[in-house]
Amino acid sequence: HILKIKSETPTVTSFTFTKPADFTYIPGQFINLELAIPDCDARCNKRNFSLVSAPSDDYLQIATRVGVSKFKQTLHELQVGDQVRFTGPFGRFLLNNTLTPAVLLAGGIGITPLHSMLKYVTTVSLKKSLTLIYSNSFASDIPFKQDLDQFVRQNQRLTIHYLVTQDPNWSGLKDRIDEKARKISEVKDVYQNVVAAVCLRTIRVIFDSDQGNHIQVV
Repeated sequence: HILKIKSETPTVTSFTFTKPADFTYIPGQFINLELAIPDCDARCNKRNFSLVSAPSDDYLQIATRVGVSKFKQTLHELQVGDQVRFTGPFGRFLLNNTLTPAVLLAGGIGITPLHSMLKYVTTVSLKKSLTLIYSNSFASDIPFKQDLDQFVRQNQRLTIHYLVTQDPNWSGLKDRIDEKARKISEVKDVYQNVVAAVCLRTIRVIFDSDQGNHIQVV
């Protein structure tokens, strides 16, 4: 059942659920959430959501942007204490547990699986150098920024670059995640000697140097 509903930003809401006793998952995986929606077929009452929480948490958490679909309207009408059904975990979008440095690229709500990865790495003190390049339109609409900043304070091997593209009051980096982002020192040689995980909207790609720069859509 639902433990907590929180507005993370003006457009993003997180939902925290009780965690079944026998439920285990790997950071980066997702669940399939099912809601009871009148006049809705089997396709419109289910959606996949990456887990924001880390495996060590005693709860499960997802997040979503406000939307106009029947599913999202129903989801945002739920209240603390309501019960939901889900299946999972699913997915192969996983962080390589080797010590190979990694660059993580995210846009907007695409941060959700990477949040789980970064929280896990920080919690277990994995000796892996990580750089997150995270793009959003406005500084006020960066989901989980407080969490991410806390991870940086706790993990000396983690660096985060925020890119904000449409906010005139933002004094930091303003480029979108494209060729310009490769100017950032940690990703200059991304195709040669690091692993890059890309999570932009619904596109997820892994560039794995261990596989000869093979590109795998997952």
